[in-house]
Amino acid sequence: MSVNVTATQIVQFKNNMELSLQQTRPKLWPHLTEESASGRLSELTNLIGPVPGQEVDERHGETKYNNTPHDRRWVAKRKPYTYADLVDSDDQLRAGIDLQGAYVRAGTATINRGYDERFLQGFYGVAQTGETGSTLVSFPAGNIIAADVGAGTATGMNVEKLIVAKQLFMANEVDLDMEELYVALTSVQYGQLLRDLRATSRDFVSQQQMTVIESGKLPMLLGFNFIQIEYGNANSFPLAAPLSLDGSGRRRVPVWCKSGMAGGVWEKLFASIDTLPGRNHSTQVYARMDVAAARTQEGKCLQILCAE
Repeated sequence: MSVNVTATQIVQFKNNMELSLQQTRPKLWPHLTEESASGRLSELTNLIGPVPGQEVDERHGETKYNNTPHDRRWVAKRKPYTYADLVDSDDQLRAGIDLQGAYVRAGTATINRGYDERFLQGFYGVAQTGETGSTLVSFPAGNIIAADVGAGTATGMNVEKLIVAKQLFMANEVDLDMEELYVALTSVQYGQLLRDLRATSRDFVSQQQMTVIESGKLPMLLGFNFIQIEYGNANSFPLAAPLSLDGSGRRRVPVWCKSGMAGGVWEKLFASIDTLPGRNHSTQVYARMDVAAARTQEGKCLQILCAE
């Protein structure tokens, strides 16, 4: 429970408490395919693999049958993600501000970041495939773009790395006319890309996009949509932040197609505000969700390694 509320008792503030700087809405989770989930292991999708055609080489001959490959993708249930804190009735009176309302907003922000944390855990983690989900698939090394692309040594985010990512999607036979492509950038990679002259040159982007560039916001480049999110912040993403670095301390920038990530939802949101007689009638603010994410197809998820 919070022991820091006494700082607000010194003077009366406005009727609302402003939240300290933090991400308050999910940024990654809206850009996956969401599915209802149940049980310990929930099936996300059935995959039908490529099948070569066959020529008829004799008249009235026997029909030749193909062996169509099948696969399944699963998502495992994780532990519920919660926010809970107590608002002391005496603190509430002394502070003279709406602590309960502020805690509700803080809890909402925590849960919303939790959706993105689950996304990142599923993106970087081991995927479960096969008939029963018992086959484990790590992130393929061939889908990781090296840190030195576009330079003679390890470097940050640049347009050349995005070009290589686009080529990889093409080589993986992703239907780029149908897919939505996303890149998640921390502020460091965002700045690195802005400094890349090709990303801000009038010769590289349209005049319409230049108005966005002049506002300091990256436009869509090479078909990629950019999401700025501080997923390396251990305070906001304590479980996922360590996953976003490789063994050499380089940022593992997520790149994905919307259909390449899926989220299973066991419980979208449970929230309650209760008075607890056993705690001197303090008010408990509580929120919980239960979701998990996973890659649906390896060829639709890439990583770009960036030096910081």
